[in-house]
Amino acid sequence: MSEAVASWLPAWLHRRQCWAQLHEVAALPGNVLTLRGWAAATKRLTHVRAYCDGRCIGGAKLTSIRGDVFARHRHFLLQRAGFCLSVQLKRPLRSKAQISIVVLDGDRRRGWLAETFELAPELTSAI
Repeated sequence: MSEAVASWLPAWLHRRQCWAQLHEVAALPGNVLTLRGWAAATKRLTHVRAYCDGRCIGGAKLTSIRGDVFARHRHFLLQRAGFCLSVQLKRPLRSKAQISIVVLDGDRRRGWLAETFELAPELTSAI
């Protein structure tokens, strides 16, 4: 889209429609991975699905209202946004893991987040 066209569009078109963030990614003894974060959008959200290195590891419902998120992002729909997921993985974790979060409303994908994290070497495998 050219700058000339974008300049007259309403401000809400320039805002993100969906956003997710991970606050905690922890590798725990017993090959357990814990994820904690939030997801918010301008439309209804119900849950997130998590992936580790491209493999689905589980999902979590959005369970808590995050006042801090909505205070900063007032254009998002005020709804449950916080999530926490702990999963015992079948495969050993690597020292660097790509964690992806897909944000959903039922089966409809609203957004996603993908980040690479370095995990504690004593809790991971050199695969």
